[in-house]
Amino acid sequence: MTSGLGKILEEALNPIADSIWGYALIFDKNGKCIKKADNTGYLQDQILLDEIVSIVSRCRRPMVKRLNYFMGITTCIIPINDYYLVTGTEYSKFYNYKSFKNNNTKYSFSDIIGESRSIKKCKEEAILAAENDCSTLIWGETGTGKELFAQAIHNASPRQKGPFVAVNCSSFPSSLVESHLFGYVGGAFTGAKREGSEGIFEQAHGGTLFLDEISEMNIDIQAKLLRVIQEREVVRVGGKRVIPVDVRIIASSNKNLNKMVMEKSFRQDLFFRLYVFDIYLPPLRERKEDIPLLIQSFLEKNYPRENIKFDRNCVNRMMKYYWPGNIRELYNCLDRSIRVARRQTIQVSHLPPHIREWEDCKTMYNSQIEIDVGNGLVNTVQLTEKYVIERALSEANYNRTKAARKLGISNSTLWRKIKEYKIDITQVRSGGL
Repeated sequence: MTSGLGKILEEALNPIADSIWGYALIFDKNGKCIKKADNTGYLQDQILLDEIVSIVSRCRRPMVKRLNYFMGITTCIIPINDYYLVTGTEYSKFYNYKSFKNNNTKYSFSDIIGESRSIKKCKEEAILAAENDCSTLIWGETGTGKELFAQAIHNASPRQKGPFVAVNCSSFPSSLVESHLFGYVGGAFTGAKREGSEGIFEQAHGGTLFLDEISEMNIDIQAKLLRVIQEREVVRVGGKRVIPVDVRIIASSNKNLNKMVMEKSFRQDLFFRLYVFDIYLPPLRERKEDIPLLIQSFLEKNYPRENIKFDRNCVNRMMKYYWPGNIRELYNCLDRSIRVARRQTIQVSHLPPHIREWEDCKTMYNSQIEIDVGNGLVNTVQLTEKYVIERALSEANYNRTKAARKLGISNSTLWRKIKEYKIDITQVRSGGL
């Protein structure tokens, strides 16, 4: 690139990728990638790159698109003279919070699929929580539907006409959490808007604030959050004026907050403030009888006009699988299988390899699982989950993006699991991080 504009775009590429925690690329007018910056490892996946190139070749004006190949990624393409600037990041990070000010929430209790005893119990508890205007804690593994329950509670509560604001507490840089939650006045810090900005509490006034993954919140911010919940008022960063707020808090966590309290990594007073109503969402492996209903619901919602069927052996194989990514992994599996089968009857051969081979994996690993049964269910589950992750990484040549897709979980969730289980990936790092 020799033009002045080209040099400017080149210099801007790394700062853009850093600012969105994602990737950025520059294409020329012929669709050739000239330079790229990547903080995610996604761009090492050739199939994903090919899809981006295909979108760029058809792009005539700025657009934002969810990728088909990896459904968790949002990409933005901006034509600039003879160049195309392309950026992308995980969907949950691209939208740090979602605000449904006109009650455009998508889910109600009718969207919670299942007839198992455990899920019926969860719905009963959630309906009771909706009738009572108090803080609620929803906890369970990643992919079990915590935001679905939060929206359903909001839509069945007296606050249903108010806003519903969802915040992923793990997606904010620690330096920005306070200003996003409580707002700021003009000139409060470098880069602040002159007119200031309202915080998420003010945006949720009269409605519900859903704090997703609250276990990831810095303990210093937890103290300020506790005060806002108790006093029902906020003070913007850099300001002095007290602003009253009327907000119902629904929080979620995929970690054991009670254990975190004992470890001094989560405030006890905040825990008890949130723990008025608590709802535990069981993992999919504990309610496998709901899998056929979930498959039927997925087809009705996403392929209503197509006569797609799953072979009985295919459904049986899915019933035997472990599902560490829970319902989110199941839906990713269904979507992938339908695309691979080109919308014919779905056979076992169309399932992802790690699900097809699950019976063999389980047989090979039985001896290790039996050894750990004496240590309790949690240790046995963690051991199995670690093995599944190690196998997926090995099959993907330790490319985290491919392994995450195999498991039906996000790249960031996989990275957290790798650190949690201390899985050694250094020996093949050249395989693509």
